[in-house]
Amino acid sequence: MTYTGIRVPKKYQLKNVKDRTAPELKLDGNYFVCFGNNLVIPCKLLEIRENNRVYIQKFIPTQFKIRKGYSLLVPFNELNSDEIGDTPIQAVYNTVTN
Repeated sequence: MTYTGIRVPKKYQLKNVKDRTAPELKLDGNYFVCFGNNLVIPCKLLEIRENNRVYIQKFIPTQFKIRKGYSLLVPFNELNSDEIGDTPIQAVYNTVTN
């Protein structure tokens, strides 16, 4: 499986952490997440956790390379609430940096 997603124009860039805004959070709501390079992936909010953490399910799994050429599909992530967005552009502004 390849890394695919929504490509956001390069004129939109990630914001400094202190300038980010979290979207209004709703369980089972549809959001977007960006892990870099202005590629945005649709996701669903599964759980709101303590300390502004959220648990999401990505609709398009990302593929991470591990040793010996094996890959690991990770369809779920725990993120800060200001690392997702209501729109693809907001997701780029709130790009995951951890």
